[in-house]
Amino acid sequence: MSKGLVIRPVLLLLLIFGWSASPGRLTADLSEESASAIALSGITAVSDSPSDQTLSPLLRSSGLSFNYHLPFGQTEAQVWGVHYATEYKVLHAGFGSSWMNHPHYNYRDYYLNANLEHEGIVLGYTQHLVHESFSTEDSYLRWLSDLGVSSNIGSYGADVRWLRMASLDAQWHFTALYRFAPESASAVSYVHQPHGDDSFRSCISLAASELLHFAASWQSHPSRFGFGLRLNYGSLVLLYAIRTHQELNADHGLEVRFQW
Repeated sequence: MSKGLVIRPVLLLLLIFGWSASPGRLTADLSEESASAIALSGITAVSDSPSDQTLSPLLRSSGLSFNYHLPFGQTEAQVWGVHYATEYKVLHAGFGSSWMNHPHYNYRDYYLNANLEHEGIVLGYTQHLVHESFSTEDSYLRWLSDLGVSSNIGSYGADVRWLRMASLDAQWHFTALYRFAPESASAVSYVHQPHGDDSFRSCISLAASELLHFAASWQSHPSRFGFGLRLNYGSLVLLYAIRTHQELNADHGLEVRFQW
């Protein structure tokens, strides 16, 4: 195989997963691969999906979810995930994994999550074990952590999340939320990346009926729009999401969830 045929897909992966180079290491963040995160542009304050534990240590939903993500239409870079969460009184705990197999790159993210709630205040922590390997036979094993706190008073809420703490992938999320109807909410978020570009984000999640929910979102940089369609049937939830990109093809996500 020619060198160019190898380099092109690797460069595409750099765009897809937002890698940052440092001496002796490449880092990656696949945290927005769930269908819910795709639809809501990563604003997890509006999410009730266990899949978004990869992006937030503050979720209080319980259930089992299975995810499929097709990033920018690249069939060789499909991402899969399975996630579980449960709640007992003030304690919420969850675990899961997401993985991606590519001819030139493999990625695994295993995590454990726990948070405590008292009088509307939630404090949460997630521990990730990330394994990356390359066709060059290089591989890396990293421990990454997320920390967050949220507060909810009546119809209003706010959260602060420090994701992938003290790493090159680190992000600070500052979010404000308003619940304007049962099962419906809107939110705005500012995302600060010490080693990348900051962005503003907004989203809305609307329950059209008990069966049908819609979600839409926008982020400023890079300019992207997200849309999600959710069907509820008892404890079964089906969610499809799509998210545009100003330079690449659209993201697609699918989630099957059993909630309790």
